[in-house]
Amino acid sequence: MEWLTYLLKVTACTVLFLGFYLLVLRKLTFFKINRFYLLAALLLSFVIPVLQISITQETIAIPSVQAKETGNPMPQVLNLQQHRALTEVSATVIQWQDVLWYGYLFIVVVLTSFALSKLYHIVKYLDRADKIWNGLKIIYKTDGFTNCSFFNYIFINRSDFSDEEEQIIVAHEAGHASQYHSFDKILLLFLKAILWFNPVVYLFEKALEEQHEYEVDEYVANQLPVQAYANMLLNMAVKAGKQEKLLVNSFAKNPIKARIKMLFNHKSNKMKKIIYLTIVPVLAVLLWSFSFKYEIPVQVTAKADKLLLVEDANIGKNPIEVINGKEYASSMSPKSVKSSGLSKDKVTLSAVPNKIEYANQQEIENVRKQKGLLDDDIFVRQAKKDNNGKSYELIRIKLTTCSGSVDIPVGGKILFIVDSKKYNEDEFKKLDVEKIRKYKSLSINNGEEVMKEHYDAVIRLNN
Repeated sequence: MEWLTYLLKVTACTVLFLGFYLLVLRKLTFFKINRFYLLAALLLSFVIPVLQISITQETIAIPSVQAKETGNPMPQVLNLQQHRALTEVSATVIQWQDVLWYGYLFIVVVLTSFALSKLYHIVKYLDRADKIWNGLKIIYKTDGFTNCSFFNYIFINRSDFSDEEEQIIVAHEAGHASQYHSFDKILLLFLKAILWFNPVVYLFEKALEEQHEYEVDEYVANQLPVQAYANMLLNMAVKAGKQEKLLVNSFAKNPIKARIKMLFNHKSNKMKKIIYLTIVPVLAVLLWSFSFKYEIPVQVTAKADKLLLVEDANIGKNPIEVINGKEYASSMSPKSVKSSGLSKDKVTLSAVPNKIEYANQQEIENVRKQKGLLDDDIFVRQAKKDNNGKSYELIRIKLTTCSGSVDIPVGGKILFIVDSKKYNEDEFKKLDVEKIRKYKSLSINNGEEVMKEHYDAVIRLNN
């Protein structure tokens, strides 16, 4: 559920960024900077979790210790009941993940549709202009959203105000238009659709609207006496009443009390801009938590000819050991070595001062088949050996929602039953791969019932 983890990380970023704003920046009168901070914080909340910064520390030399021979066998073969139970649990978990994912997407689509509907509700009025002033298109209307703006369009109800008051409204909305505040509103509308479950994003919207009004009030107050503008702001807010909740910038946006108070506040000293540098520790915490990936390779101090067999399900029980370019028989006593990594066709361990590689042709082929299972194939046969060195085949099958495996004798026969129709292996390979991948139910049987069918395993697929 990587998508859910990502969204939770985005939510954590928004919480920390907004908390910093409320505690440190909100009372500063650098309204443009505060607006930029809020927008940047929202966008960074989406970016930081996807950043991947790798840090590799110096390797640590650990003296190797000879382990006792444990004789650990290869992973045990599940019986029929165990295999069915695990397959059903795995499929159930995946199905619940699908329900969450599609449920989340459904709500995103619904909210996005509402957002587009709101946009259309405004855009349909933009095909006319009753008046043009300094590049602003003024539209007179008496119902719905009035005394507000959307980009360079201003909507005014002339019946509510005198000519002088109308000029004040136009001056105010011109401030919104010049700062492109409508862009912020559209951005927030779609971010709310993506983070609909996160209450913090709605607080971001409120904080951003607050900064918009402070910024424009400052702009208008520089052109008029502050006391006169404050009185007019209060009177006209009472007249304007409540606006329909759309994407417009409303002259009467609340809270009026806070806006009037901010008009009379002393402006923050320019030296206080240095406070914005305190966001650096916050960014560092988020990057440290979500973006940095730590790689600490472990090295084993030992002579190369003392590092022998590694018992790992990925490399099998009897690999040929290649130490400093020299092959060793796998009959040597097993040793325990920490830290191994599986690459495309070999297992590599680090040692001081030598690099040791474990691989044989059988396991190289198994790795390649495993990769093909993920990329192109529905099922593969992998050659294996048990704890006693006896060969067998591991059948792996992988669908989109579930997977399974079963052990059979070398060259054993498999019967595939797809929607009650039987296929041998060659016939099954001719079926449409993409169609087969989408089957949601998988069961594997290698018990007594299978022997009656003269097969070593039966694999059933159903929708």
